Amino acid sequence: MKLKKNILVISLVLFWAFIANARHLDLCDSIEQSHPPSFTTEQKLDAVFHILDSLYTSYPEKSIAYAECALQCATDNKDEKAKLKAMNKMAQIYWQQTDFKLSLDYANKAKVKSYELGFQEEYANSLLVISQIYSDLGDYDKSSEMSFEALKLFEELNNRKGISSALYRVGNIYFEQEKWQKSLEYNQQSLVISREINDKIGISRGLNNVAADYGNMGELENFEKHIRKAIVINKQTGRKLWEGINYFNLGIMSRERKSFDTAFYYYKKAESLFIEINNIPKRSAINSHFSKYYEDLGDFNKSLLFAQKAYQLGVDNHLKRSIYLSAMRQHSVYQKMGNVDSAYKYSQIQYQLKDSLDLEKSMNRLLQLELLYEFEKQEQLREIEKERIQFQYTITAVLIISFFVLIIIVLVARHRIKVKNAIIKRKELEGELESKNKELTSNVMGLMRKNEILSELASKLMKVRDDAVKEDTKMAIQRIAKEIEQSTDKEIWEEFEVRFKQVHTGFYENLLKVYPELSPSEQRLCAFLRLNMTTKEISELTGQRTSSLEIARSRLRKKLGITNTKENLSSFLSKF
Repeated sequence: MKLKKNILVISLVLFWAFIANARHLDLCDSIEQSHPPSFTTEQKLDAVFHILDSLYTSYPEKSIAYAECALQCATDNKDEKAKLKAMNKMAQIYWQQTDFKLSLDYANKAKVKSYELGFQEEYANSLLVISQIYSDLGDYDKSSEMSFEALKLFEELNNRKGISSALYRVGNIYFEQEKWQKSLEYNQQSLVISREINDKIGISRGLNNVAADYGNMGELENFEKHIRKAIVINKQTGRKLWEGINYFNLGIMSRERKSFDTAFYYYKKAESLFIEINNIPKRSAINSHFSKYYEDLGDFNKSLLFAQKAYQLGVDNHLKRSIYLSAMRQHSVYQKMGNVDSAYKYSQIQYQLKDSLDLEKSMNRLLQLELLYEFEKQEQLREIEKERIQFQYTITAVLIISFFVLIIIVLVARHRIKVKNAIIKRKELEGELESKNKELTSNVMGLMRKNEILSELASKLMKVRDDAVKEDTKMAIQRIAKEIEQSTDKEIWEEFEVRFKQVHTGFYENLLKVYPELSPSEQRLCAFLRLNMTTKEISELTGQRTSSLEIARSRLRKKLGITNTKENLSSFLSKF
């Protein structure tokens, strides 16, 4: 996939190189036609943005055309994210050309739209562009505020490239205020992150800025080490403007150290790059420095020649500052050559332009103040809108919370009613069980009484047997007495079992699931205890001695595993 994308990018560069001077509409049509049908709109736009990253510092006019096409393509395909990205690119390009009004217009639109749509990355990128503009306008407080807001957003998104860009912006703010140490601190952080993510442009930017900080701090070895690394990357990424600036700075440093051959070498390399990309202000500047170079060598003719070249470039392209600087150079050279008339002539031009530049500077400051006023007014309107939206969110949140509170109240009320009904039901069941237990106990007592009567009858029959004369009669009476006793015990226990199971359904089953080793007599004892019968009552019912029953209870506690506890046997058995 990566190879496929690289092939796409190369094909786009080659194709668009032929149509760079075509009309805007033709260029946009060619973008659509220069891809295989299999490429999606997103892939096409990614390729355009990739090219823009390498073009906009070296070929601003071409990059504007590509950015406009990207914006049109994103708009036609209703791709809001790509549209915002294109607008931010437009803002960056116009900022590079110092057209703050257009740059601010695009950045503001991108900022408002991305905030409305919730696109945090695009919002943060627009903040960085606006921060650059504020810095150029001299409002470092606003610039810092926006840079740190963007930094916070990129950190929340874990966008390492964005974090690096935001740190660079903060470093640049300190640089503009000539706070070199603080600038170096942030630029180094930015450079570390760019290296970690292997962002070539970010690394180049970081090396340039760190070198500039070291240069201003007088640490020339560190300056040269970083600037040379930047040159390597700028070559790899095709950033010719910055490569030329790197050579230019190396030339200046070499001339100041009186290394004139080295200075000349770097000046020539910078000049060839500035000519290649046709950057007129930089071409004029390099000629002015050649003039200074030859003046330092004492070759005033060559110094004058380069000063005149710089002057002519300024005149032809209406670059007042270039004319002013080159006039100042000619004034200095003519003065050293002893040509008083020419020195005076260029001195007059220099002072006339100085007045003009001062006036222009005042007008620029007025424009800056106007831009600041308009932007702050827009910021106030956005803050009001933000507060209104926040108020709506608050009201919505309160309503939602109130709704949920109401639901909770209803659910709690229903739960309480259910609990109350359950308590009433349980009391009813407990009352019914108690009533049945009383009835069962009463029946047991009746059985006990019946048992006593039959036992007495059996005893009387045995006395009759003793008084009988014939042996056959004695045997018959004894057999009848024994049958009465046996039939009585059997009927009593059968009737007891039937009635007990009717009242305590599942008692035996539940008990035997846990304690399957219980004998029938132990099961019957458990039933008596479940009815809360005392040892005496059980003795009267079964005819067992109380001492025997106490031993049976003790054995039962051992089998149930509650020997070492104070738990009541009847309470324990009520759980089954």
